[in-house]
Amino acid sequence: QSTEMLPLLVTTLSDYFNNHVAGERWQRSGMLPLLVTSLSECPDDVLPE
Repeated sequence: QSTEMLPLLVTTLSDYFNNHVAGERWQRSGMLPLLVTSLSECPDDVLPE
């Protein structure tokens, strides 16, 4: 279930930061892609069941 929720979480975070005032800073600094990459590469055993 956690792996199915992860894409939704990433999409929600992306939409939030894209629409948020700080979104532009995140995109310029490259932090958002880094966050998404970290979440995507997170091992399943680290995610809550």
